[in-house]
Parts: sequence; C-alpha cells; structure tokens
Amino acid sequence: GPTGLKAKVRLGPRDHPDLKVDDAEVSYSLESFLRGQGLKVSAVRLNRPVLNATFRGGRLGLGSIDRLVAVLKPQPGVPPQPRPRVEVRQGLVRLQTDYGEAAISADADLDHGRLDRLDASLAPMTLRSGQVAAQVRSALVRASRSGDRLRVGAQVQTAALSSTQGSASGIGA
Repeated sequence: GPTGLKAKVRLGPRDHPDLKVDDAEVSYSLESFLRGQGLKVSAVRLNRPVLNATFRGGRLGLGSIDRLVAVLKPQPGVPPQPRPRVEVRQGLVRLQTDYGEAAISADADLDHGRLDRLDASLAPMTLRSGQVAAQVRSALVRASRSGDRLRVGAQVQTAALSSTQGSASGIGA
C-alpha cells in the first residue's frame, strides 16, 4: 500500500535460511520518495523471525545478512536517515559458537537504533571450553529504558559444572 507493506522474508540458502520472518510489517512515507530522497521507513515489526548466526573467534557472522547490512550502511556524502522503530515479537536466534549452540528466544523494541526493551531467554544447553563443561538450565535477560537509563537484569541457573579437576551442581546466579 501507499504507507506500508506486509511480507514474508527469507534470506540465504533455501534449505537453511540465514533469516526467515513469518510476518514482517513495514511502515513508510512516500513523501521523501516523491521528492527524490528515497523511501523513508518509520517502523518495522518482525513477527516470529528466526535468525541463524555464528559467533566464532570473537566475531559475529550473519551469513547473507552481512552483505545486506554493508549495503544499508550510510554512504559518505549522503545525509543520514533517522532509524525506524523496530519491534521483534517471538524472535528466535540460533547461535553457533565456539562453545556450543545457543537457542535464544526474544522480544525487543528499538527506537532510532537504541534499545528500549528486551526480554530474552536461553534454552537449556551445554557450553564447552577445553576441559570445562557447563550445563545451563535457563538464562533470562530483561532490559528496559527509562529516559537515558537502561536497566538490565539477568538470571542464570546451571545444572552442573564439570572439568577434569572436579564438578559442581545446582549452581544459580
């Protein structure tokens, strides 16, 4: 339509996409487009997105999304556009790391590139580094913004921690 669109999104390989969104809603203004300044996006809502990513050697990899992000970066000499409001509902990040695979569920709100709210949880998993393994039962992270302050809280429960030197169980933080 003239002020928005709804779409399904799939980026990356057909059998294992880097990003899949069941329902994306984008709000925009045609005014800037008609003035030759491009399409101005004011809001994006992603419902049930699934992101497959890697975090290896201290670097985040988003597959085909890395190229898209590079193209969307502000270009020299072009005035920056205000960032849209972004809402993520029932998101899932499948993150392959040097320590194991993490499945993170999240809802988030960003306004002009600034995090306003985050509710995230980590599915049970085992993290491994060398001779040490930690079984994570659950992890919750909540963040909310009030003015210029971001309040962040986290809760982690591990079932067991083991190494060649010994083990512990029932750990919580």
